[in-house]
Amino acid sequence: MPAGLALAADSDIPVARGLGSSAAATVAGAAAAAALLELKLDPAELAELCSELEGHPDNVAPAVFGGANLVLRGPDGLIVTSLPIHHSLALVFAVPDFTVETKRARAALPATLPHAEAVRAAAKSAALVHGLAHADPRLLAAGLDDVLHVPYRRALVPGYDEVTSAARQAGAYGATLSGSGPTLVAVVAADRVRAVGDAMVRAWAAGASPPRRFTPPAPPAASSRTEAMAGTRGSPPHIHKFGGASLANAAGIAHAAKIVAAYRPAPQVVVISAMSGVTDALLDCAARASRGDAAQLRTAAKALRARHAEAARALFPRGTRLDELVGLIDMAFAELGQLAGGLGILREITPRTIDYLVARGERLSAQLFAAALQTAGCPAAYVDATDVVQTDDTFGNASPDLGRTVRSARRALAPVLARGTVP
Repeated sequence: MPAGLALAADSDIPVARGLGSSAAATVAGAAAAAALLELKLDPAELAELCSELEGHPDNVAPAVFGGANLVLRGPDGLIVTSLPIHHSLALVFAVPDFTVETKRARAALPATLPHAEAVRAAAKSAALVHGLAHADPRLLAAGLDDVLHVPYRRALVPGYDEVTSAARQAGAYGATLSGSGPTLVAVVAADRVRAVGDAMVRAWAAGASPPRRFTPPAPPAASSRTEAMAGTRGSPPHIHKFGGASLANAAGIAHAAKIVAAYRPAPQVVVISAMSGVTDALLDCAARASRGDAAQLRTAAKALRARHAEAARALFPRGTRLDELVGLIDMAFAELGQLAGGLGILREITPRTIDYLVARGERLSAQLFAAALQTAGCPAAYVDATDVVQTDDTFGNASPDLGRTVRSARRALAPVLARGTVP
C-alpha cells in the first residue's frame, strides 16, 4: 500500500446488535484491500475469504452479494443463492440501547438438540423461505416461531416476549431475534410498517430505555438481488434487478416499471436482463451464422425483431417515442445481420463476439424499460452497462474490477441520481 495512506470508514449498522455489522466491516475492508492491491478477487472469492475471517458465511454472503441469501458450505466451497422476498412485505427492526455479546449468545445454546426438535426447526426454515417468497401469512407465522435458538437466547433480551407480542397485535406476521440479538425483527405488510414499528418501540420503552426502529428498503418483486451502490451520499439507492422471466413481454415490462415507480421519490438504480429467451436465441443465431446457415439465421433474427417491436407497440402509443424505439430495434437487428454475414464468411465465433451478442439483447431491453418508466411518470435515463461495470479482458469469463467499477458507477450514475432520474 502507498506509504502514509490512511483509510476512514463509517457505517450506519448498529454494532453488537445482531445486524451483521462485523461481517459488513470485514467485507468492506477486504474489498478495499483488494482494490488497493489490485487483487483479482471475484465475489465468490471475496465471500470465501471473508467467511474465513468472520468464522461463518451467514452475514458475509448478504454483505457481498446483497439481498437475502441462502448460504451453506459444499464440498467445493460456498453455495450461495438469493432468496426472493415478496414485494408486499417489509422488515421492521427494533434496536435496543443495550448489547448482547456474541460469545454470551453462543454460550446460551445447547451442544445438542433432540432429533424431533431438529426436524421441527428444518420444517420451520422451509416454511419461512416459502412464506417470504409468497407472503403467506400462515407459513410466515410458523417460520418466525423459532425453536432452534430463540428459546435459549430470549432470556438475554429483556422485553422479548412483550415486544414480539406487540408486533403481532399491531399486524405483523411474526417477530423474532435478528441474528443472535438483541435487535428484534418483524415481518409485516408494507402498509403496516409504521404501526408495527411504533408498537414495538412503545412495548420496549415501557420496561427499558426506548429503542430505535428502522425499516430497510423492501426487495422489489421479481428481483433476484438488491444491493446498495457504495459511494453515494445520504441514503443509498434501491437497486432493482429484473431477470428475463420478469420481462417476457410488454405486460411484464409494464408491471416491473410500476414496481420501480412505486418507490419514488427514493433514489433507485435498475439493472435489466434481456427479455426471456432472447440471449439464447441470439447465441443460436451466431452459431447458425458460423455454420453458414443464412436462411435460418434470417428467420430467427426476423422473429426476434418482431418480438421487440411488438412489445414496444404494446407499451407505447403511436408517436415520436414509439418511432424512436422501433428505429433502435431496426438498427440493432440490421447490425446483427451485418455481424452474421461476417461470421458466415469467417466460419468462426469468438468469446468476444458472444459477449457482444449477449449485450445486444440486454441493451434493447434496458432501452424499452427506460421508456416504460417514463410513460409511467417516473423520470428515467438509459445508461449503458459498459459505462458502469469494468472487468478484465477475459472475454467469455470476465472478472469484475471492483475498484474501477465503483469509480465508474459514481461517474455514470451520481449525476443521473442527483437529477431525481432513475438510471
